[in-house]
Formats: sequence, structure tokens, C-alpha cells
Amino acid sequence: MLLRPFILYFRQYGKLWSEVIKSIYTHFNRGLAYVEQNRLDEAIREFQATLRINPDYADAHLNLGVAYGQQGCLDEAIREHQTALRINPDDAEAHNNLGVAYRQQDCLDEAIHEFQVALCTNPDFAEAHNNLGVVYWQQGRLDEAIREYQAALRINPNDAEAHNNLGAVYWQQGRLNEAIREYQAALRINPDYADAHLNLGVAHGRQGRLDDEIRELEAALRINPDFAKAHNNLGAVYWQQGRVDEAIREYQAALRINPDMAEAHFNLGLVHGQQGCLDDEIRELEAALRINPNFADARFNLGVTYVQQGRWDEAIREYHAVLRIRPDYVEAHHNLGLVYLLQNRPDEAIRGYQAALRVNPDYAEARYILGLAYGQQGRVDEAIREQQIAAQLGFE
Repeated sequence: MLLRPFILYFRQYGKLWSEVIKSIYTHFNRGLAYVEQNRLDEAIREFQATLRINPDYADAHLNLGVAYGQQGCLDEAIREHQTALRINPDDAEAHNNLGVAYRQQDCLDEAIHEFQVALCTNPDFAEAHNNLGVVYWQQGRLDEAIREYQAALRINPNDAEAHNNLGAVYWQQGRLNEAIREYQAALRINPDYADAHLNLGVAHGRQGRLDDEIRELEAALRINPDFAKAHNNLGAVYWQQGRVDEAIREYQAALRINPDMAEAHFNLGLVHGQQGCLDDEIRELEAALRINPNFADARFNLGVTYVQQGRWDEAIREYHAVLRIRPDYVEAHHNLGLVYLLQNRPDEAIRGYQAALRVNPDYAEARYILGLAYGQQGRVDEAIREQQIAAQLGFE
């Protein structure tokens, strides 16, 4: 959100105008200073004092809205920006700030409207283009997001955030070289941009360049040692490299910073499972699921661990939960079928493998085990057919 400096604006009062102007100026500029110092309660009091003197001072309403927004008081922020716009309907910055507050409330259509109005008023408003791109990205409208980020960069080529955001869209589209180019551009402009270091690291990792990924994640953490996501990602790279103790250290660091980071609980659980510490794995997976009950991969792995412990009914429960969240989770269909087969429930096993093959007809292992299930029922021809197909698909 954008703050606005003091601009002379006042009504007729019953005392000397110079005193009124001085009082407005003092409260208003104190408010600005307090916002810059992140002393938001004091900033709010100063802007409120300004508005008691001049309730129609649109810029004070705008800055009060910014302070509320930084406090996370989004309803109040929206109210103040709307008040500013009733006083000055053509204020592009107020429309932009109102859009930001709506986006933070996940009111994405309302946010788009406000950013578009801001751009109708000021087509060269780079921040509004960038913010509109962010909302389009949240909606999965990637081409439109790219268009807005590129518009922001035509206006302001040194907008590090727009370069980073454009890189994120390219990464999502699998355009890794273009993503890396944009992250590097962001870092040339702002070498202390921790998010860009993290994103560049992730892109290097996707290309298999793990040492480069580590370098960027470590750079992000030098800038912001409390960057939980960077600790989590660094742990994941260490795990890939077999550096288990270092992976655990990073996941634990992420969780000290953000105990509600479901992904870090999940990753720490996988490491415990790899070490054979199944009870510790279950504890971490259950923690992830308390935070995010729809975390399908956590439920799937919890089911796998229950199978390892012979807790069949609990495993079945978790696989069914996975499939309610993601009906196309082919491995969950496969594992559910396998548990049923191990329990000598061939009819249910067959249904599980048939569901897996509807998702992926070329899943060779599922075809092979489906053949075994048919064999348990004495359906010899169908058993032979499935195992022949599995062999054709390369299953040995």
C-alpha cells in the first residue's frame, strides 16, 4: 500500500488558518514517521487526530487505511480507503490500496475491479499493474498475469518485485530459463531480496543444480535468518543429498520460526520415516494434518506408515481420506487395493486397482497386482491378460 505525504488542504475554521495548518501538518507528518518506524498504533492516533481537525482530508484517510492494513485490520483499512474515495473518486492510489486490502481478504474480483479503476485513472501506475498481475496469478490466469507484470516493467524496468513475480509465473509454466533470468534481474536491482534468492534457488534445484540451490537459499537466510520457507527448502535439498542431520536441523529451524508450517512437519516426518523412527514420523504427519486437514500427501504417507506397522484399518481410513481430497491420486488407489489384497478382500482390491487404471492406464505395477487379485478369484483369463499388459509396459 502507498502512503501519501502532506499536501496543503483545509476548510474554513473559526481560528487562524496558520494554526490549523500547523496542527494538521504536525499530526499528519508524525503519522507518516510512525508508519515508517512501524509504530502503527501511534501512527493511527496521529492520523485520527488529523481527521478530527479536518474530516474531509482524503490523504489522511488514505494513510490511516495504510496503517490499518499493515496491522492486518483489513475491514478498517477498506473503510478508510472507501472514505478517501468518496472524497476524491479519481484517486488512483486509493483504488490501488483498496484493491490490496481486498486481495488480502481473498476478495479477488473486487481487488481486480479496484486495480483496473486505478489503471483507468493512471495507465502508467506500475504498482497497480504489478498488483493486478498478482491477483491474476492467484486465479491461475497466467497469461494475463504475465501481461500485467510486463506492463509494470515497461513503465519501471527497475521494479524488482515485478521481475520476481514474472519469474514465478514463468517457473509455474515450466519456462525455467526465463524464470531464472527474471530472478537474476530482480537481484541485480536488489541484491538483498530474500524471496528472489529463494525462488532462484528453487529454479536451480528444478534443473538439478543442487549446489547452486543451496547457495541461493543460504543467501536468503543471511538476509533474513527467520525465513522459515528458506530453512524448509534448504532441508529438502540436504535430504536429497543424503545429509540427513542437516536436513533435520533446517526443518526444526523452520518450525521454531513457524510452528504452523505444515510442509516442514511433513518433511521432518519423512526424514524420521527414512530413519525407521515410525512413531516420530506419525507425530509429525499428524501435526501437519492438524494444521492442514486437506494435505493429501501427508495423509498418503501416514497411510504408508500405518501399513508398515500393520495398522490396516487406519491405513484404509487415510487412503480413503486422500481420495476424497484428490480422487485422481493414483498411488492412493494402488495402495488401497494392495491393503485390501493383503486382507484377502479381492473384490475391494480389484475396485481399487481398476480406479488406479482409470487414472493411469499405463500403470504397470497396478496391472500386475490387479492380475494377482483376479487370480485369487479364479478369474484366470483376466489375470493372464493384466499380467501380460504389465509385462508389455516393462514390469518385471
